Formats: sequence, structure tokens, C-alpha cells
Amino acid sequence: MLLRPYGEGQRLMLTQDVTERERADAMRRDFVANVSHEIRTPLTVLAGFVETMVSLPLSDEERRRVLSLMGQQTQRMQALVGTS
Repeated sequence: MLLRPYGEGQRLMLTQDVTERERADAMRRDFVANVSHEIRTPLTVLAGFVETMVSLPLSDEERRRVLSLMGQQTQRMQALVGTS
């Protein structure tokens, strides 16, 4: 709200409705928080699988299983961000 001099002995009050701006900001914050939360899980899974593959001797069957699960988590993240 702004109060400006206007003519002799008068004031002009200017106001602006910021409801929509605040609503849009809240929606943006919620969206970013949701995306961050949804991506954190598959990233954690992928990081664990990478660590497993680096640090443990895996049989060919175990390695295929881990790589398959890594692929699934990668697809999940791609779906979350809208890429194919």
C-alpha cells in the first residue's frame, strides 16, 4: 500500500492485490518440494546399487538384476521430469 500526496491537502492511496502472486509462489514451492521428494528415492536407490556394484563381487545373475533395477529407477526419474 502506498500513500502519495494528491492535490492540496489530499492523499491518494494505491493498493495492489497480491493474492494470486502469493498463491502462485506457494504452488511453485510445493511443486519443487514434491519433485525433490519424489526424485530423492530413486536417486538413493541408484546410489546404493552403484556402491554395491563397485564394492561387492556379484555373479552375472546378480549383476543383471541390479542393472535391471537401476534401469527401472532411471525410468522412474525420467517419468517424473517428463522425458522419455
